[in-house]
Amino acid sequence: MSVPIRKPKYVSGDGAAARKADATTIKTPMILIMSKQNTTVPTQGRLEICGRLLIGPTELEELCCRSWCTHSCVLWHNVAMRLALVSLFCVCVWAADTMPPAAEQQLAREMYQQMIEVKSGFTTGTTTPIAESVAARFKAAGFASADIFVGGAIPTKANVVVRYRGTGARKPILLLAHIDVVEARREDWNVDPFVFLEKDGYFYGRGTADDKAQAAVWVATLLRFKREGFKPDRDLILALTADEEGGLRPSLPSTKVRAACW
Repeated sequence: MSVPIRKPKYVSGDGAAARKADATTIKTPMILIMSKQNTTVPTQGRLEICGRLLIGPTELEELCCRSWCTHSCVLWHNVAMRLALVSLFCVCVWAADTMPPAAEQQLAREMYQQMIEVKSGFTTGTTTPIAESVAARFKAAGFASADIFVGGAIPTKANVVVRYRGTGARKPILLLAHIDVVEARREDWNVDPFVFLEKDGYFYGRGTADDKAQAAVWVATLLRFKREGFKPDRDLILALTADEEGGLRPSLPSTKVRAACW
């Protein structure tokens, strides 16, 4: 329930006491719509996100009145800023709780760097070192040889396909990324495109976004699943492919894809 504010009303006394008196808690954010014709505020409750009090009803009403006397956008600015800051705080806390252990993050970064520093340009490079390295990691983690396939149409265009076996209760799902990249000439770059560089919060190198980041994420995830003994309700099939950037000649014949995956 809300009531119109017709004139300024200022609150005196201890703000903490006013907050303590508010017994009802509203767990979801509220949007206050202000106009010269109708300005409203909640009559009870308080705005709280992730257990942190944003603003009590008395304070909301006071802010509404002050905005009524000055400019309607003042309240929106104040409340929106507090919502944004506290929401950001909650997201940071949530992210800290859900991030992988430091050792897992370091492993993913190492694989990411290794992939970036392989010159896998689709015309002059090779994806084979990446495919072979990924296969070796899965073998070392205990994957059966029958669940790992490395091959391609030509020696420099190897793909790697790995099956992570689940219970089989549901149909398999395919995790796909490509490990070839668009060609990159050193003279066109401020830094070496095939030297992994982290600077000012950014990663530099050919393939950092397209698509070796995704490839490293898939590999790190499946290796972590294996170490933790996770058993999904379906098989997870990882395919890291060559020649996505070229697209003129398949690097892995369709019959081999079917044989490796299914």
